[in-house]
Amino acid sequence: MFHAMHSDELRHARKALRSMLIGPTIAALAILTGFFVLLGGWASHAPIASAALASGSISPEGYRRTVQHLEGGIIKRILVHEGARVEAGDALVIMEETQARSSHRVLETQHLALKAAEARLMAEAESRTRIDWQQQPMHPSWQAVKQDQQRLFNTRLETITNQRNIHLQRIAQLREEISGLRQQIKSKDRQLSIIEDEVATLKKLVKKGLVKKPSQQAMERRHAEVQGERAANLAAIARAHQSIGESQLRILDLDTQRREQARTQLGETRTRLTDLDERMASSRDVLTRTIITAPVSGTIFQLKHKTTGGVVQPGEPILEIVPEQEQLLVDARISPADIDVVQAGLPAEIALTAYPQRNLPRLQGRVRSVSADRIQDPNSGDVFYLARIAIDSEAQNALAEQIELLPGMSADTMIYTGSRTLLAYLTDPLLESMRKSLREE
Repeated sequence: MFHAMHSDELRHARKALRSMLIGPTIAALAILTGFFVLLGGWASHAPIASAALASGSISPEGYRRTVQHLEGGIIKRILVHEGARVEAGDALVIMEETQARSSHRVLETQHLALKAAEARLMAEAESRTRIDWQQQPMHPSWQAVKQDQQRLFNTRLETITNQRNIHLQRIAQLREEISGLRQQIKSKDRQLSIIEDEVATLKKLVKKGLVKKPSQQAMERRHAEVQGERAANLAAIARAHQSIGESQLRILDLDTQRREQARTQLGETRTRLTDLDERMASSRDVLTRTIITAPVSGTIFQLKHKTTGGVVQPGEPILEIVPEQEQLLVDARISPADIDVVQAGLPAEIALTAYPQRNLPRLQGRVRSVSADRIQDPNSGDVFYLARIAIDSEAQNALAEQIELLPGMSADTMIYTGSRTLLAYLTDPLLESMRKSLREE
């Protein structure tokens, strides 16, 4: 009996316990279900930034600047030493300028002569009697060159004037001849009138038998002779007019030929001036380059020549300058597996591995360029793509107050390539594996 009572109590206790556990169990299951539902929803919708990791190093934009001399020559003075700090535009090395200056002076003299000739030819092309010296270069050779061209202009003008005067004198002489011939014609006309009267009188006397026929004929012959002389004078006048016209044409030809010749020479002179201007500009550049200046502010590095008198070959490096206060770049090595998502313009974070990260903020930057093809490290054999990341100037300036950023510092970079959900992170590798297995089958 006691055993039966004890069994009943156990059954009641179990029922009571089950009743007490149902509520909490259901609540726990509901909480777990809600948690996993929320977790799944968050995993499928909440974006998580994705990034490509790459190691690299800091280098100044453009790296070290190599200073060269285009023409080469002999070193006259060296104004800097290894490790010296220079500002952009500071003189570094002075080359011997004797030959360059001599060549430039020759070109200057030629240029002055052509400019003076141009002024003279312009005056001749416009038939002016004086040269308009508008341009007066401040050069010691200018007055001599100017006087040479002025003498040439005066000589040519005098020659033209003399030739013109000869023709004018010839014209005046011919006009005097014409005037004399016309006077002779008037005299012949009076003679003819008198002879005609005498012939008429003789004809009457011959009819009356008072004078013989030969006397009449002699007078008629004289009439014919005078008429011939008159006609000859008219012909001489015509020839004189023709000669006057020819002389006038020669005068016009003198002026025309002078202008045309001057214009032709003026065109040739201006062509030579254009060519000479280019040569002078090049010569000035050569002369300017005898003073070698710093292209950027920085520190002198690897000074090749230490003494004056050294010979520099054309294009030979003379020294290098490590730039300062320039925008820094990070040369990051991108894995070929990430190259499909890395492109110019993407934001990036840079961490300097040489310093404790708890003390320094991460530097912000942006991808400036990505190499078009893979690069292989000749030492390690690693294959990578080179991405150049420009460090934000504000972040660079702020960090410069704490540490000095130097070329060659190691850096780890995170290039933000976009965002994906947690679910995509978990399922993408599985889906990619399934796609590969399906392609293999």
